Amino acid sequence: MSFYRLLTTTLLVVTPGIAEAQQPLTLAEATARALERNHAIRIERDRVTAAEARQLGADGSYDLQFTADIGWRHHQDPVTSLFSGAPLGAKAATRTDFSSRVGVSQLFKSGAVASLTGSVERQSTDSVLTILTPTYITSVGVEARQPLFRGRGIDNARLTLRITALDHERSSAALLRQVQNTVSDVEAAYWTLVAARRDVVVRRASVDLADAQRADTAARIEARTLAAADLAQPRLEVERRRGDLLVAEEKALRAERALKLLLADGPGDPLWDVALAAADAPDATPVPVSLAGALADAMRYRPELAERRAQVAAEEAKVAFARDNVKPRLDAYASVALRELAGDRHDDIISLPGLVPTLPNGLYPDASAGVVFDVPVGRGAAR
Repeated sequence: MSFYRLLTTTLLVVTPGIAEAQQPLTLAEATARALERNHAIRIERDRVTAAEARQLGADGSYDLQFTADIGWRHHQDPVTSLFSGAPLGAKAATRTDFSSRVGVSQLFKSGAVASLTGSVERQSTDSVLTILTPTYITSVGVEARQPLFRGRGIDNARLTLRITALDHERSSAALLRQVQNTVSDVEAAYWTLVAARRDVVVRRASVDLADAQRADTAARIEARTLAAADLAQPRLEVERRRGDLLVAEEKALRAERALKLLLADGPGDPLWDVALAAADAPDATPVPVSLAGALADAMRYRPELAERRAQVAAEEAKVAFARDNVKPRLDAYASVALRELAGDRHDDIISLPGLVPTLPNGLYPDASAGVVFDVPVGRGAAR
């Protein structure tokens, strides 16, 4: 009897106060509660949100870029020429410049960069060699540059965009994996509790049956149809089955705690003080499964494989970017600009004999095109 007393004491230690009423719980309710309170799922959701933010930030490389520059400068430059243009008594001419420039540029996913710029400048001086003062210069221009070799297939912006997209895919797969694991753990714990509770019922009925057999044997002994020694075996069987009942009750309590551990929101959750009653009955209907179909579904839907595929794809993108950097750079560019000059004739200009100064007001076109080749000798760092 010492073994049974020890087991009973253990149950009293691990068992809290008996709840006044049981709380019915379906498998769907248990799953929903576990998904809502699972801390690992919360962490994976935050990681998905962070991955989405990084992906949005990487896509910002293709946003339209606007720049503006406004400045003022007043200066007098030293000269050593006879034709310094300085007014009488001055060491050098004085200039006052005001400039403003605006531009927009756009990076495309082909690696090309296009920009549109415009500027306005006002220049004034007291130099007697300057025809116009103040002078107004306005310009507008368009420029485009396209990589032909290195940077055509992939560049840093496209690499970052690709890696962040794969990171978002990997984080989503990790979240799905955590959800699947939680659902699987809840289902296993729920049906383990159902099985343990049913085992308790069976063990209790077994004890009742053994006790009835013991009582029947005692009655026969009292009627002198059996010897007194025949009561020992029924008594031993009753005690053995009571021990099995205690073990089954302990397993049921442990199964209930395992389920609560998945559902509770912390040590202070009121769920710990409630006895759970499984409201669903198991469905033992056989489901036919095709081995080939199951393998195909596992290869297609398992989130672990999706995580690994995303990781491999990210490393492959890094390798492709590194290989691209080994190539020499060959860029083609073209630009078109139109400048206009306007201003007032300088009243103090010095006229040189034989030279008739003409006002240079008008439009000045400017167009250029070419290629730029750049390769580090040896390319050791890239290799």
